[in-house]
Amino acid sequence: MGLPKKMDTSAAQPIDLRAEFVAGAAKSAIYRIDEIRQEMINAVQAMKAGYITPQQAIDWIESVAPGCLGYMPPLTGLGLKRDGGDSD
Repeated sequence: MGLPKKMDTSAAQPIDLRAEFVAGAAKSAIYRIDEIRQEMINAVQAMKAGYITPQQAIDWIESVAPGCLGYMPPLTGLGLKRDGGDSD
């Protein structure tokens, strides 16, 4: 009996490098998601503390996470009676 033959790893190496690349790209995406999450938290906290308006919070969140709030119409005029229309 002799020693086992050395495995040829030349073909396996590119797969390992690709796996490392994908793992690194995923880690980078996770960091970016964490940054976006923190920006959204900051926008809400600033709004609750009165530093910015609800519309500014929406704009801030939309700037860092486009589409994440879904459709949010502008808040201008919210709760105000409209002029004209039917009178009872």
